[in-house]
Amino acid sequence: MICLLSQEHNECLHGMHGGTLMKYDFDRVIDRKNSDSSKWNVKQVFGSEDVIPMWVADMDFPISKAITAALRERIDHELYGYAYVRPSLIEAVVDRMQKKYDWKIEPEWIVFTPGVVPALNAAIRAFTHPGDEVIIHDPVYHPFWSAIEQSGCCIASSPLRLADGRYETDLGDLEAKFGPKVGMRPGVSRARMMILCNPHNPVGRVWTRGELIAMGNVMFKHGAVMVSDRCIA
Repeated sequence: MICLLSQEHNECLHGMHGGTLMKYDFDRVIDRKNSDSSKWNVKQVFGSEDVIPMWVADMDFPISKAITAALRERIDHELYGYAYVRPSLIEAVVDRMQKKYDWKIEPEWIVFTPGVVPALNAAIRAFTHPGDEVIIHDPVYHPFWSAIEQSGCCIASSPLRLADGRYETDLGDLEAKFGPKVGMRPGVSRARMMILCNPHNPVGRVWTRGELIAMGNVMFKHGAVMVSDRCIA
């Protein structure tokens, strides 16, 4: 599918599906209340209706017609047994990384998971040991905290810094997380990993190339692993 965004905000997104030009209307409002939407059933999540549902990355636009058509075609088969990952899917991921980021990845590097949160848990357990510290920005997407604690690791919070109306990472604080501990319980740092949220939830920052390189350099310097929650790739 090839999509082109029109110049006018209130116009439609045009896409090619099977050679047919389609329009996507961003002005159409779909009422998701009283459905199984966790985003909109805020009372169940927060115990109150007086909450603006902006707490989760969940679009309120209809899914692409091409995706709906592919799902319907699969559903019509009516048998839902165990499936394998088709080579065409892996090729699509490799091709996208090459074309969009000029990054050549090998097919065997790709591991499919049922979701971001299970992948975070798996990454923490693969590259740390119980008692190690995992660095996160604060505030951040709440499953980061539970994934670290459930793996037997300790949270090393590096608070974001508000500068000129924009949140930034505090590189001095990040570096200090790898320094010797002082105070009531002195000792060496056990920081072994950093989980990066990009784009950042909830402050909305898309980290710049310079910021990513600076954070990566700190990790490289101390032999730590950086796990990037890159949901929009």
